[in-house]
Amino acid sequence: MRSARHKILAINFALTLAVLIACEENKQVKDEYVARVGNTILTKEGLENYLSQDKYSRKFKNEFVRQWIDEELLYQEAGEKEITESKQYLELIETAQKQLAGSLLLQKQLSENFSEPSDNELGMFYDKIKESFRLADNAYVINVIDFDNEASALEFRNQVLLSNWNQACKIFEKDSGFVSRSDETFLYNYQLSPLHLSRIVKEMNLNEISLIVEKEPTIFTVVQMVKILSKNAVADFNFVKKEVKEIYYFQKRKELFSKYLDELYSKYKVEIKKVDE
Repeated sequence: MRSARHKILAINFALTLAVLIACEENKQVKDEYVARVGNTILTKEGLENYLSQDKYSRKFKNEFVRQWIDEELLYQEAGEKEITESKQYLELIETAQKQLAGSLLLQKQLSENFSEPSDNELGMFYDKIKESFRLADNAYVINVIDFDNEASALEFRNQVLLSNWNQACKIFEKDSGFVSRSDETFLYNYQLSPLHLSRIVKEMNLNEISLIVEKEPTIFTVVQMVKILSKNAVADFNFVKKEVKEIYYFQKRKELFSKYLDELYSKYKVEIKKVDE
């Protein structure tokens, strides 16, 4: 069974690539192409459409092209060996088509019947499941800012001590060394990393500003402790809103899908006979 599932997943992937990648056979192609296997090509436009130029590195693109060539070689050889005409292949294709069609149908049903919850709705949902957020260990709410050089990080820290975190951020977000900033980030104990940053955070007091931490090579970090939540406390809604939303989505989707399947059971003739064990 597992082997069959793996084959189906492979077919699903191949079908997806067939849709997303511009491959043309037996005709003159004017677009630039990055790879060819026989008469089948992978166009530059097709590659960019799938990978999205701003998201993937050149190294990843090269690896993708090699993978595409490997798959196309195997597919063409499978055609030569008449694998693509075999009963087993056609049965797997039929199964894959059913799964893809069902998946798209459920996505359509969800998009048409699921509305984005308001903060008030999420808050009421949180009240019902808040015990799920009782802490098994300490947790922290911290402000974090990163720079690509130690001098900027040091100047920022000095500015915070002279004014406050928000005021300093307004000034230094224009600094050439500024990399990123996150405010009131909620982190469980186990989420603190790397190790040296974890040790510093765990020793900080409320509202304290950390020393400069080299979180990774050429990344210099300053942290402010906003809140410390002790073990067994229940995390505030504002700090776990993202997780609450994920749980809400999961449950609502499950309810919608269950209700939809019940409707389909009523719509179509379904007969279930006892199967011998």
